[in-house]
Amino acid sequence: MDYPTKCAKIHTTLSLDVHMSKAFEPDFRPPENRSGDALWFTFLQGKILVNMTRETPAVYCAPHPAHHGLETLQEHYLGTYGDDHCFAAELAENQTLPNGHALLGLRDMLGHVDDTLAGLSGRALQILEWNRNHAYCGRCGGETVPRGNERARTCPVCKRTSYPPVAPVIKIGRAHV
Repeated sequence: MDYPTKCAKIHTTLSLDVHMSKAFEPDFRPPENRSGDALWFTFLQGKILVNMTRETPAVYCAPHPAHHGLETLQEHYLGTYGDDHCFAAELAENQTLPNGHALLGLRDMLGHVDDTLAGLSGRALQILEWNRNHAYCGRCGGETVPRGNERARTCPVCKRTSYPPVAPVIKIGRAHV
């Protein structure tokens, strides 16, 4: 299967300079009438699915993981990176990856994608982990439900609301004197 044209264009743009980032606009509400390719921060057992057909790994790009026969357990809209829609997804176990794709640890992506995409990869994994770990209320054990007006889960029994963690990242440079 040929790699979609839009994805090739996205990855060509991303590989020009890993330090030049597009603007990312976060959102939790997916667009109603989206069509075409999107960037999918797709994970299996904490590793991200990447396209390896270019010189460096690139974020998985497709209309949906099902386009390549992949089954997802959960999906979350993240927002837009430039003009490209971004999603986080967790893959079900025991699937065959598309040709030219591999699973990498997040640290293996550093230096191969721009800083915004590297940070977004970590954020996507945090949202997936948070959603899985907060399916039940930590206070009363009731099953939580997603809130419609924000990225949060609420317990209908005790009304406790949980939000994804905010884990700030600090980049420290070291100068040689």
